[in-house]
Amino acid sequence: MLIRKWCYVDDIFNKRYGYPKGIDKKIRFFTSIYFALAIGDHAIGISNRYFGLLQDFKGNYTAGMYYNRTFRDLFRYVEFSTPLGIYTSLITTQANLTWAFNDMFIILLSILLASRFKQISDKLAKEYQQPNTLYYWREIRQDYNKLCELCVDLNDTISMIVMTSYFQNLTFILIQLYYSFSNVSKRHLRLFRIKEKW
Repeated sequence: MLIRKWCYVDDIFNKRYGYPKGIDKKIRFFTSIYFALAIGDHAIGISNRYFGLLQDFKGNYTAGMYYNRTFRDLFRYVEFSTPLGIYTSLITTQANLTWAFNDMFIILLSILLASRFKQISDKLAKEYQQPNTLYYWREIRQDYNKLCELCVDLNDTISMIVMTSYFQNLTFILIQLYYSFSNVSKRHLRLFRIKEKW
């Protein structure tokens, strides 16, 4: 239903306003930047664990140690094996990319809708001083209403995706915050609590 409506509105706008200028480049740019950042974040996490092992064991470590530390909950119950280690790495990488794709999907839909609203604004800014007929203003209002209805339908359809993305991001931030505080020494925590009481 939403896809049909989106295509219908898109066809109308392509006929009346044309295809949004530079939207393809903008989509490619944001997608490539966002996925590069997601892959970079994942690589930094892996290297952080690697250098943590390097520091703790002074180079005397195995792949099993890395996976036992990274996937404690799994390898507490199952003995480490190389195929299982590779599988867990692939699953983790896929989960990170899926997480990034979820956010990117929301961002791209927003960019596309915003570009259509901008087309209406640009047309009004260009032609506002020209004498226009009642039909012109009715058409503009109808186009604007179609976009607003599409926004409402889109919101109803992807609201759960937006909520999921929001809670995933919030959970990830809280986990990172927890781990950053767990690495702080007890002395610093005491100082923090003293300042908090003041």
